[in-house]
Amino acid sequence: MKGFRTLLWKEYRSSRGWAIGLVGSLGLWTWVVTMIRGGGIEDRLAMRSLIITVAFVVGVIVLSFMVGRLHGEIKRDEHRALLLSPIPGYLHILSRLVFALFVGLIYSIGLGILVWWAFSHAGAHLDAASIVQLVAAFPAFGVVTLLMPTLAWVFLLVLFVSAYRLSRLSMVAVIMIFVGTPTSLIYRGIIALDHNLPVWSVAPGITSFLGRLAGIPSQGEESSWTMALPGVVHYGDIVGMSLLTGLILFLAGRLWEEMEG
Repeated sequence: MKGFRTLLWKEYRSSRGWAIGLVGSLGLWTWVVTMIRGGGIEDRLAMRSLIITVAFVVGVIVLSFMVGRLHGEIKRDEHRALLLSPIPGYLHILSRLVFALFVGLIYSIGLGILVWWAFSHAGAHLDAASIVQLVAAFPAFGVVTLLMPTLAWVFLLVLFVSAYRLSRLSMVAVIMIFVGTPTSLIYRGIIALDHNLPVWSVAPGITSFLGRLAGIPSQGEESSWTMALPGVVHYGDIVGMSLLTGLILFLAGRLWEEMEG
């Protein structure tokens, strides 16, 4: 545990510039979102939601490059001491992943607050449960199901290329890792979990507001709209992506041990 805290502190020291830059970019995204004026309520809300979605994707890309710096550090032998240390390889990877996910969560919560602002300026009067879902629950869901497996896959790719030094064949390695990542688990296992685990129902305040924007009466059709809205929000996604991330991290840890040898 002490070794993990040391690695986490080291990652903070080396990556805090990336973290400050990413979290600081929330100011820019806030300015862009607030500058959208004119048009109908639905158009403004749709455009603001699109920009916030783009901001999340940009955050995933930035964090992927942040953790991907490991390849250059290994190539320059900056991690020789770490490779020869008695600390297990998976702890080196886990410390970087935990720090990146922490930064991503803060960034996503900031975007969640922007979503709340967009809903409020569109005329939504949300209850506490709806606000908590917009500000905390949905950002956390995105971090677990999208950011976490993506960063784990980046680690696997970086360590695969670094471990075997394929020179001109590096692009082949990239393609093989991309194609060979357990797609059957993604497209079959998680779908199976989605059918057997409960659906996360969106808070009534969000559901009724979106229903009004879509012209759906709040009585009679609310249940069907509620089920249609969180179609991608399943507990199976959380469980499946967590299992997938664990598998990828295990393979990445084995590759780290390969480099130690």
